Amino acid sequence: MAAHFAAGLARGMPIIAYSGPSAYARAAEKGAAMLVPKGDIDHLADAMLKLHSDRARVAAMARSAAEYARELTLDAMHRRRAQLARDVLNPALAGAMR
Repeated sequence: MAAHFAAGLARGMPIIAYSGPSAYARAAEKGAAMLVPKGDIDHLADAMLKLHSDRARVAAMARSAAEYARELTLDAMHRRRAQLARDVLNPALAGAMR
């Protein structure tokens, strides 16, 4: 994920981006971003105009962006990896103890 993308999310900025990397798609799923077809300037301009005229949506996207950014911190990623390791290892350890 590009550093400017993550920085924008962390500041609660709604994101308009071209479709592409999965991080952008995940941000869109979370309500933090609007994606437009790559290279489609008309769709990009339409997305900007839609956000400009819909302040409630901008506010909702800003909240979603800040929430999603909290999932992207190193601490959050380490917690998810540790939980994944526990989920994978615990069943294996439980079977070995029988």
